Amino acid sequence: MLCYLQSKMRKERDGKPDFFVCTWVGALGDTKAEKVIKDPKTGRLKINIEAAKARTITLTKCIFPVSDEEVAAWDKVLEPMTELLIDKETGEITEKTRNTKIDDCLNLDLCYKQIPLKDINNEVKRIQFYSNSGKLIKQNFIAVIGLADESGNWAEDLTAEETALNNLNNNLSSGVYYDITNEEEETAKE
Repeated sequence: MLCYLQSKMRKERDGKPDFFVCTWVGALGDTKAEKVIKDPKTGRLKINIEAAKARTITLTKCIFPVSDEEVAAWDKVLEPMTELLIDKETGEITEKTRNTKIDDCLNLDLCYKQIPLKDINNEVKRIQFYSNSGKLIKQNFIAVIGLADESGNWAEDLTAEETALNNLNNNLSSGVYYDITNEEEETAKE
C-alpha cells in the first residue's frame, strides 16, 4: 500500500544516532469504487461491499540511521505534511506545517498484517495492553508493519510472522503486553 509521510519527529538516543518516528497514511481497498450498485438479480440498489471495505489507515514506521551523516541525509529527504518538534528543555511537542498537498510529501510502500497469536505461539492465545490514549485493548493477534516491494509484498529481512513473534516476546518481557490466555479460558468455562 502506497503511503504518504503524514508526520516525522526526530528523537535523540544515548550513544547512538538520532532516529525518526514517522507516521504514514495510506488507503486499503478500492477507494474509488462506486458506493452504491444495482443488484443484477433484483435490480435494487445496494451498498457496494468493495467501497464499504475501503479505509484509510495510519501506520508508524521508524527510520533508524546508522550514522550522524545519515541522520542529516534522512532529515533532508523525509518530507512530511507536518514536522513534530520536541523542546529539549520542556519535552513539549509542537507541530510545524511543512506541506499542504500530499503530492509534496515523501511516499513509501508498506505492508500491514495482522498475525494471529495461534500462528506464532503455542501458549499465548490472548493479550492485553493499553493504547497510547490509555484504552485497554484485548486481542488475539499482533499487528505488524513492514516495507513492501513494488508488488505490495512483504520485503523485510524477517517474515511477518517472525516480526510478530519478536514483537510479542519483547512486549511480554517488558510488561507492555500481558498474557490473558488463562483468564480468558477460565471465563469461557464458567
